[in-house]
Amino acid sequence: MLRDGTPASLALSGASPMAAYRSYWAPESRTARQLTATGLEPGDRIRIAALDRYDGEVLSIDRAAFERVASAEAGQGRLIGITVGELRSPWLPSVGVPSAVRFVGDRSAELAADLHRDSELGIMLVLAGLGAGDGYQLRVEPGVPVVPAEAVEALAPADPVQDTRELPDAMLAALAAWTGDAATPGERLSALLAGLRADGYVSHGVLDEEAASRPGHSLERLEELFSEPMIGDAEQYATAAMLLARQLGFDSRVAVGFTPDTIATGQPTAVVGADADAWLEVRTTAGWVGIDVVPEERPVPEQEQGAPTVVEEPPALQAPAPAPGGQEQGFEPAAPSAPQEADDDGSRLLQLLGALSAVVGLLGLVAALPVALVVAKVVRRRRRRQAEAPRDQAEGAWAEVVDGLRDRGTTLLEGGTRVEQAGDQAPMRDLAHRVDRAVFAPAEPTEIDIATAWALSDRVLAERDEGEGRLRALLARLNPASFARR
Repeated sequence: MLRDGTPASLALSGASPMAAYRSYWAPESRTARQLTATGLEPGDRIRIAALDRYDGEVLSIDRAAFERVASAEAGQGRLIGITVGELRSPWLPSVGVPSAVRFVGDRSAELAADLHRDSELGIMLVLAGLGAGDGYQLRVEPGVPVVPAEAVEALAPADPVQDTRELPDAMLAALAAWTGDAATPGERLSALLAGLRADGYVSHGVLDEEAASRPGHSLERLEELFSEPMIGDAEQYATAAMLLARQLGFDSRVAVGFTPDTIATGQPTAVVGADADAWLEVRTTAGWVGIDVVPEERPVPEQEQGAPTVVEEPPALQAPAPAPGGQEQGFEPAAPSAPQEADDDGSRLLQLLGALSAVVGLLGLVAALPVALVVAKVVRRRRRRQAEAPRDQAEGAWAEVVDGLRDRGTTLLEGGTRVEQAGDQAPMRDLAHRVDRAVFAPAEPTEIDIATAWALSDRVLAERDEGEGRLRALLARLNPASFARR
């Protein structure tokens, strides 16, 4: 069994095999043998690293150190053999969870002396780095299982310990659109992954015939990913899935490695650059599980050039054709009215009283309508502010702004995200961000968060009325536009 040695610190700040992901797809690398493995079974994945730290630029390890371990021949589980080809990396490719490692070849002693392990992430590395011809044997036990897409809905997140971060508006808008009807965290995660697969297209951007696709997984690159059409590869999709899964309450990380296209039981498996892969791992109440996130490869739609719009003139209106025989034959002359008898004085008085009653009733109704309208708006605001769910209270602050602007004659962008609807107005953008965080964050918003949102809501409308006088605000209160069907 692998035994812990001296717990020597091994700083890995910034180290990331994800940064080299796109290089495996270069023309000279995608068909090159990176390593050869024996003992693999269909469905096996070769896992190089699990990355759970993200600084907005690169994925890396959220730990300050690995522990040095001593290799040994004894162990439990299947026997896997690895021979290194073109791969150059300090990360030790493995299958499942290694219980024993034995290096072979000329550099075996050097590699064994540099073996380190992160037991929490289930990954290992050698400081000396792997080179051509290096080899080792592993005893491996089952590792993080990969669940099929149809099983994701049933997943329940463990209590999260990772923090979320502020994401580009386009990512949050897509998350809201994909998960709008989902009820449970598992259903929302399933909807997120289904959305990525449905809207995304795969391109590594390294061949002439491939659609343009920049490498990298910074927030700036991910914001570009969430455009039309959505184009990237596992580097971008796995990173985006990790960040969005955290918004849904799942601790998450990205696993990087190889998924061999073909594995024949009992035969050596040649692993080439085009087998490079990255997938999502989330922490559930049953432990960590892996999930595929990359869309199936299909043709990327070409950007349509704007065609000139053809405006058809409506047909000219024509006068109706005259009736046969001329105008006189088309219409009958009106019959003369019979003379009306004069009303007596009593009848005239009753008519006058009836007219006065109708006028008074109409005036009363007109006077009551503004009062009823103001009361209805007060009740609506109170219902939103005192909603049962804290998230609904936060969303109510945004709804109050939308309705208030509608009553002031301003209609926001139809179908846009909150940030898009906010435009350049600073308090409204601040409100949009706060409400998005309240809705999509794993934890419920606090009363302070909700109170701040409502204060911003009132501020937006107050600034809208500045310079307009008190009459403008009064007219907005009496405008029923916000009750009209949207």
